[in-house]
Amino acid sequence: MTGIVDFAVRQWRMTLALLFFSVFGGFLALFSIPLDAEPDVAIPFVTVQTILPGVSPEDAERLLVKPMETELKSLDGLKQMDGIALTSNGMIVLEFSPDFDQDSAVDDVLEAVNKARGELPEDAKEPTVEELNTQTLPVIIVNLYGTAPERQLQRLAKDLQSALEGSPRILEAKILGEREELLEAIIDPALMESYGITFSELAGAISRNNALVTAGEMETDSGKFSIKLPGLIEKAQDLSEIVIRTSADGSVVKISDLADVRRGFKDRKSQARFQFKPSVSIEVSKRAGENIIETIEEVRKITAQETEDWPKTVNVELSQDQSIQILEMINSLISSIVNAVVLVVIVCIAALGLRSALMVGFAIPASFLMTVFAFKVQGGSINMMVMFGMILSVGILVDSAIV
Repeated sequence: MTGIVDFAVRQWRMTLALLFFSVFGGFLALFSIPLDAEPDVAIPFVTVQTILPGVSPEDAERLLVKPMETELKSLDGLKQMDGIALTSNGMIVLEFSPDFDQDSAVDDVLEAVNKARGELPEDAKEPTVEELNTQTLPVIIVNLYGTAPERQLQRLAKDLQSALEGSPRILEAKILGEREELLEAIIDPALMESYGITFSELAGAISRNNALVTAGEMETDSGKFSIKLPGLIEKAQDLSEIVIRTSADGSVVKISDLADVRRGFKDRKSQARFQFKPSVSIEVSKRAGENIIETIEEVRKITAQETEDWPKTVNVELSQDQSIQILEMINSLISSIVNAVVLVVIVCIAALGLRSALMVGFAIPASFLMTVFAFKVQGGSINMMVMFGMILSVGILVDSAIV
């Protein structure tokens, strides 16, 4: 340690140059370094989930969990594997060693899952692999609620979701409390019997009229284009006008003759509530490396622009704003630094004089600016954990400065 001090004294010009360069760099970094709520820590857990509708927990263990475990148990760096069988669902939680490479581990899991895919039942949905990452957690939630019809809330939420995801700062805007729309035909069995139409005939007519048919290609001077004949059912009228049977006399039987076609929703699987009222909520996650305060400010701006002409029956409020805690920590840090500088300067003036007091008073904020500059150079971010540590370090700097 003495050698470092002696070297700094002998090379005082270089020392001062490095000092002012670091302090000036830290001052500039204050305006560009990303602010996060949580540190970007690789969590050594990966989950694999497979869905097979209607299967019992016992069968889920045998058909979904066991084949996956057979392929996943040989992964490198795997510390523990837990299988969970539920109704219609099989889940495996993989825990890796703390020093694992997250990207490499996820690639290995995907490869093992693809190998096990052939052992799963044909009706099983594609397995999903998810890694735990604090950067994908929502930074703010936009809540839509009120007396407006449910379909209107859903439509407005999707419009707002599209606007939010159009921002380069936002990674994802996920809708909670959404119910998927569907077209349902309430069939009258008596009418079907009177027309002599069977269910298989009805299902075949719908299937034939709900397909995208390719019709070859067309080559022009501008290039070659694929031609498709749109035959998908999109509106209630499309379903109502489907012809089930044509008689020899030219009369036709349509679905509207046998059933009442209407728009509806699938059964609710989840529900969102805000202020004790049913709501549709949008969880907003920022992209890695983006400033959380600027991202949330942009969410507020986009939300205000999109909701200007919304009906008064729809209320919009924001909740779980992570920037509030960040700003509180920043204010606490600034307050601690100011108080520390003032107290140290007062004590040093009384004991050592004005010159020594100014040098010590400069050392404390300079130390923090150099710290910010070091984080910027390393590509890091200032998060709540870092700011908490910096607040604690104020006491050490004050003690060292006075001594």
